[in-house]
Amino acid sequence: MKKTLVRTCDYDFYTMRLPFSVIRNRKRSVFVRRELEKRHPQFSEKCCADTKFRIRRGKLTAEVAVMDTLRLAEYRKRFPDRHLFLEGQPERVVFSRRHLRAGRAVAMGVLALCMGMFFGWKTLFRAQPPAALEPPLEAAVAAAILSPEKLFAAILSGIGKNGGRVSSLKWQGGTCTFSVSGCHPEDVSPEIACAVSYANSEPHFELKLPVGHTNALLEGGDTQFLSHLRKALLQQGIVILREELGQKDGSIQMFCRHDLISDALKTCAEQSELHQWHERAIQISSRENGCDIKASFSAGAQFHEVQSPFQVIASYAHEFFPKPRTEKVVTRTHRAEEPAVKRDKIGEIKRINGEVFAYYRLHDGRIVCERAQ
Repeated sequence: MKKTLVRTCDYDFYTMRLPFSVIRNRKRSVFVRRELEKRHPQFSEKCCADTKFRIRRGKLTAEVAVMDTLRLAEYRKRFPDRHLFLEGQPERVVFSRRHLRAGRAVAMGVLALCMGMFFGWKTLFRAQPPAALEPPLEAAVAAAILSPEKLFAAILSGIGKNGGRVSSLKWQGGTCTFSVSGCHPEDVSPEIACAVSYANSEPHFELKLPVGHTNALLEGGDTQFLSHLRKALLQQGIVILREELGQKDGSIQMFCRHDLISDALKTCAEQSELHQWHERAIQISSRENGCDIKASFSAGAQFHEVQSPFQVIASYAHEFFPKPRTEKVVTRTHRAEEPAVKRDKIGEIKRINGEVFAYYRLHDGRIVCERAQ
């Protein structure tokens, strides 16, 4: 069978040498992501990367193919269930769909569980009114709700494209809330309906949306995670306000300047990945002089297709910046010149010393004398 090749113009390829200090699997992925952010223009959640690690001549290297997510989707649509190879390296299989099949299996398992719950409740409450069936129906629908990282990317990109700003964001449990100004709900999504208030002719509204959890968690978690995170944040110039540590979860509250929001969130994401914790919740409140952030974590590693929720928010950190103040330009109004007094020249007198004086009659009959220029 003829191979399906990804054209050279549709992907970028990078080879990078890795220090052996990052030979652990979790550290390698963090190192590669940082390098891609430096080398690949506009590397974000809109890109997908396929990485192969090799040891050549005693050196650890990473070979990374980077492709736009939409372009990859076009290949998948044109060549369903076919392996993709690189045009420049026809032996290299890229963007394998095995993880997608595993994801479908997990989704089908969740859906089957929800349907089992639904029919169980229906049998148990057969004589009850229809309201008793609502919880299992909601659970069945939850399988199709967006994951946190996908929801953040969709909402924050829509706000940014339409000149909006986010004053606060809260993700906790199965709900995410955005407080937005500067644009309208239909600018973010035509299907969103909510109340809009106005201040100085600027719209303000709040979005409250459901969010799902679909990725499987693994056991683990470094007990010193919070101390590692604190140290890394302090090195970035972040102010730590409060810490809370439980047996299997923890949170850290911090304050930073607006230009450090991205660094703070990326540090949280990288440290949690390195020490096998995962992001559980976040609260962001943007003010004029800076930003309050409370990030919560739970023990156990969590895998994401491209970026974690905190990394996605970090790529849209500029949406939390307050709008620059536009100083009103006060135009000075010049006082209108007083109209010249109407007068008639009567005559002139030249003195012996050569000085000339002119005589004028004013409108009220008075006569004045002035030295002629």
